[in-house]
Amino acid sequence: MPEKEKFFKKGENLFVSSGECSELADIGWSKNRGIEFAAYTEGYKNAADELVKLAVESGDRKKRDTYVFPICFLYRQFLELEMKELFMEYSTKTKKEKEEIIKNVSHDLEGIWGEVESILKKYFDDYKDDIRILKERIKDFNEIDKKSFEFRYPITKNLDRVDLLENRKMINLNELKERMNEMVRPQKG
Repeated sequence: MPEKEKFFKKGENLFVSSGECSELADIGWSKNRGIEFAAYTEGYKNAADELVKLAVESGDRKKRDTYVFPICFLYRQFLELEMKELFMEYSTKTKKEKEEIIKNVSHDLEGIWGEVESILKKYFDDYKDDIRILKERIKDFNEIDKKSFEFRYPITKNLDRVDLLENRKMINLNELKERMNEMVRPQKG
């Protein structure tokens, strides 16, 4: 009888911290720089940009139609973390108040936007039109995916199809990427 084919290498871990330098990613690089959020926000945004490029340049409809979910999820996650970082860094609320607000807004983009908008108006009052446009874009994203669920799962916790799939919609990936690029704030130093 032939030996059974093995799918897994016994004892091999998923997260290995040795190998060629070109294969290693340092997940703690931002820890000592005071920019912990940047590692996440840059990663989500840049990964989404790369997926858009791959999907569009491939000319493959299946890639576009399947990559759209991680692309939108990554852009949404980028937005959420950007706003939470702004709130955490610039809000004058106490740590306890910030903690309570973060818990209450959960993944609701408009919820955290309410906190961020007042900060932006305080420091960037001359940019009322830009703040208004940003608010509209946050609202657009929130209308499609209010709880950060629609682009992650095809079904709800009640096993129903997510609204996104019920309301078929085309998304221009390059346009989405361009609008997201417009929302990137300059990084410190």
